[in-house]
Amino acid sequence: MPRSEKGIMMNPLEFQMEMSKKMFSEWEKNMGEYFDKTLRDQGFLKLVSQSLSQSMDFQAEIQKQMGTVLKAFSIPTEESLQGLYKSVNNLERRMLDLEEKIENLEETLAQKSEKARGKSE
Repeated sequence: MPRSEKGIMMNPLEFQMEMSKKMFSEWEKNMGEYFDKTLRDQGFLKLVSQSLSQSMDFQAEIQKQMGTVLKAFSIPTEESLQGLYKSVNNLERRMLDLEEKIENLEETLAQKSEKARGKSE
């Protein structure tokens, strides 16, 4: 039967668990060292930077081409829809303000009408 580091006999399940912990600890240590070394390497960082830059350039080009295609088919772009959305929101806000003013005028008119009736009686 396997023995622990202290010489105590272990059952197979405990032994397997202990070995798994040691293997994971060693793997974690090795991977940490590898990533630490790799992520500090100037060559690797340069490649990552170039890749990111090219990816952003590619994304910008796709956006430009999509805008051209959408325009050719008379399909609104996200920018034009956002402008339209702002305009609709402004109109809705103005409409609500006007409705409130109309309600206030109606109340004022009703109050004046009641006062006038009260004086004529």
